Amino acid sequence: MKSWFSEIAKKFADKLDISGEGIITVEDVKRAQREEQEKAMDAYLDDPSEENKAELKRLKISDARLEAYTNGEEFNTDIRLRDIIRSPSHIADKNAVFRPFYEMGEKSMKKLVRLRDYFSRHYAKAYDLVKDKEDKEHLAEIILTGDMEGKEFTKQELLDDGVKENVAEAYKQIRQQLNRAYTLIDDARRHPNKHAQHLSDRDIEKLRQNKFVKHLHVTKDKDANGKSLVVWTEYQNEQKEYTVDAATLEQFKKNAAIQILSEQKIGDEKYKVKVLEGKAPLTKIGGSVKWIV
Repeated sequence: MKSWFSEIAKKFADKLDISGEGIITVEDVKRAQREEQEKAMDAYLDDPSEENKAELKRLKISDARLEAYTNGEEFNTDIRLRDIIRSPSHIADKNAVFRPFYEMGEKSMKKLVRLRDYFSRHYAKAYDLVKDKEDKEHLAEIILTGDMEGKEFTKQELLDDGVKENVAEAYKQIRQQLNRAYTLIDDARRHPNKHAQHLSDRDIEKLRQNKFVKHLHVTKDKDANGKSLVVWTEYQNEQKEYTVDAATLEQFKKNAAIQILSEQKIGDEKYKVKVLEGKAPLTKIGGSVKWIV
């Protein structure tokens, strides 16, 4: 009498990729069974016909198993070959594991398209002020001069130098949009977080001294504990400790990405330093482009 394993092995033999001496293992059989079950579930998800439903029943695939497979909770949660040739939105509908990544990507893409359209409209509006070839060349010359000198010109400076009104206005509008883009890029790098909290006057003063804090707003009214409601934005930073020499300490003091909280001399030329460390703001260079390294 043949064993149950022999019967199953014979059934799936043509589906197995057998190497070596042709020995069929339990893992080979399990893999073949799993592939047949997944194929049946895929077929049912694509076409929930009575025929495909009957195949699920034949393979003893329960509704709970099918639901888990559909939601990506099945033990085999990797994206299958059929998913590769389908749209991300379709995969997100069928696979719970993939869905959050799709939603993040979709949100980022929508924001990217919205920003692209915003800047395209405003740049077009600015360049529409310069109609003839001479004005366009003059505007380009001003922009390139700003690049080389690392300077941002004001409209009045340009008018005082004899630049035509429409050219000066076009440059002003272009600079406004570049500065807005600069702020967006800087925020993406430095990860600002908004906070709201009741703080004492002492803690408020600490925030005022924090170089990573911006848009600090303190309400006039105080609560029963004498604390004021404070709303502020703080760029991402963390507290660290270093043991450094005198030269490095001086470099720390000049570093825009570091704020020294305390320093203690612990030797002839050594200091124990406690700091807040984050990312420095991008260097504000004038001209037409913010040079980002």
